[in-house]
Order: sequence, then C-alpha cells, then structure tokens
Amino acid sequence: MKQTTLIVVFGPPATGKTHLAQLLAQKYQLPLFTKDQFKELMYEQITPIDLSLSNKMGKISFDCLNIITNELLSKKVSLIVEGNFSPPIYTQFLAKMKAQYSFQLLQIRMQCDGNVLLERFIEREKSGKRHKGHQGLKYLASLRPRLLAGKSAFLKISSSVITINTSNLAQIDYTPAYTLLDAYLLTNSE
Repeated sequence: MKQTTLIVVFGPPATGKTHLAQLLAQKYQLPLFTKDQFKELMYEQITPIDLSLSNKMGKISFDCLNIITNELLSKKVSLIVEGNFSPPIYTQFLAKMKAQYSFQLLQIRMQCDGNVLLERFIEREKSGKRHKGHQGLKYLASLRPRLLAGKSAFLKISSSVITINTSNLAQIDYTPAYTLLDAYLLTNSE
C-alpha cells in the first residue's frame, strides 16, 4: 500500500503555485484544495471588502484548508494544498498532524526574481481575469516587500523540499517535483 502523502505548494503571489498544484493534481489524480477556493466563495457573499476583512477571510480560508487536511490525512488520503502559508503557524499545524498520522510531507516552494515577480503581479491584477475579490493593486504597498523578496521561507518541519524557480516562464523545470512524486506516489509502499 502506498504511503499517504501531503504536498504543500507555497510561495508569494504570482509565482505559479496554483498552476503547478493543478498540474500535479491532474497527473497524480489527487484532491487539491487552495486557499483562494474558500476566500473567493466568501467574497461572493460579502462586500465591500477592506484589508481587515480580507485578512480575516484569509485566516478562515486557511482554517478550512486545515480541517480538510486533517480529515483526509486521518483517512490516509493523499492530497495537495496550495497557498501563501505563514511558516510559524502552518509548521505548528503540520507538527500536530505528524504526531497524529503517518504521512510523508513534500514542500514545493515556488520562487521568482523579485523584480520580475512584482511586474508579473501588477500585470496579472490589471488583466481583468482575476476573481473580483482579488484586490492586489489596492494593497500593493503592503504586498511589495513580499513580492520583491521573491520567495517564502520553508516550513521548519522534517520533509522533502523542492524549489521551483518561475522567473523565466519559458524555462520552468517541474522535473524535480515529478521525479520525487513518482517515487512517493507510484512506487512507495508502507
């Protein structure tokens, strides 16, 4: 029997987290849950949104992700979660899960050159293709430092880790993620 696997895809906005998570979910036939799925549902019901309310919705969205993660891991179901996780908070959650359930953890950190990421983020927000709840341009001043950093810290928990650099969209290499997940999901046994 294959060991349960939790794949955590994370990084700053516009690094390609959702795209990769969707590719992995399709390739490995795994359930995928993203922070934005929940937050966008809330945006559909509540308007107008200010920064304080948006932050509360983000926290609730992560709480929803945690409930689903806990439930599926308790049933030995592998899954993918995607979001811009806070390392201190999410590390605590995962440590609790690791104490309760047997699963292997893979962190996939998406990163990008900060200047490229800032430009990409602004372009994406101006495209008109984003859900109306995403108001990134309105909060650009507070987001700018995270975007210019280009990456997030890894979660401080025992796991496999992969970094995918998306600075050049024409040369993204997903091979490390596929290779490791082939070993985890297609050949690994308890």
